[in-house]
Amino acid sequence: MEENSLSLYIKGVLFGYLANTFPTNTFSPISAL
Repeated sequence: MEENSLSLYIKGVLFGYLANTFPTNTFSPISAL
């Protein structure tokens, strides 16, 4: 469970970084899921 939580945390950080780097209209990490 801890590894899963850590993985989700890392993914959240990466998605947040991508969302802030690229316009949401052009690339939406959440929609990609």
